[in-house]
Amino acid sequence: MKKKRGMMIGAIVLVVVLLFMTFRTTLFDPLGFRVKQALNISSSTSSDDEPIVFIHGFDGSNWTFFTTTVRYSATNFATRSLTLLVRENGDIEVSGVYDKGMKRPMIRVNFENPRSIIPNNATWFSKAMDMLKTDYGIEKVDIVAHSYGGLTFVNFLQKYNYQADNYPKVDKFTAIGTPFNGSAVSSDGKTPYDLTPTGPKKESAYFKEMMERKDKIPSNLQVLNIIGDLDDGSRSDGPVAVDSAKSCGFYFQQ
Repeated sequence: MKKKRGMMIGAIVLVVVLLFMTFRTTLFDPLGFRVKQALNISSSTSSDDEPIVFIHGFDGSNWTFFTTTVRYSATNFATRSLTLLVRENGDIEVSGVYDKGMKRPMIRVNFENPRSIIPNNATWFSKAMDMLKTDYGIEKVDIVAHSYGGLTFVNFLQKYNYQADNYPKVDKFTAIGTPFNGSAVSSDGKTPYDLTPTGPKKESAYFKEMMERKDKIPSNLQVLNIIGDLDDGSRSDGPVAVDSAKSCGFYFQQ
């Protein structure tokens, strides 16, 4: 009886291992890298995939991109890596694991105060980027930012990263629902900030500042701007107007 039970357990384990090997994803890769680090084993090869750094928006949290990173891991697109929590005093708490051999390491940057002003967020983000370069040797990253996170990144890029060597270089920037020219939304789809062929009718304070510093945005930065529209007449995704999201086209250099 015990022998049969042992054989059944062995068969089940074998099936699970075979299934994992057949349909394997990067979902469980961090466990393997944790073991390697515990045994002080470093990767002999480096992945060509650049890390993806995620920035949440106003009132965001560790959950903002949680399901995104799990989904990307489950589909073998990328590997869940580090989470950096930047305190208001600039200290950073790190969880997770990073290894140069990971496939597209996904790194989430969170702020202790998710309701602060953009310049504060940019300062805190600069500390996170400095850590990625100094402590982990990361030379290049791609950025994915939601809502105000997009403004945080642009503010950082213009004030801290222009020709700086102490931060990773940024190749690609993806903005998701970012209010580049204010958050005014109206039920009829018309606001004072609507676009004209030459620019917005009215400029927000952040838009004016970004326009004044547009020469500090690298001309080779690749930008993907994802804009939502509820198609309910408001010409918005709810909190962000379509024209506000589109207005970044006037300061990203072509």
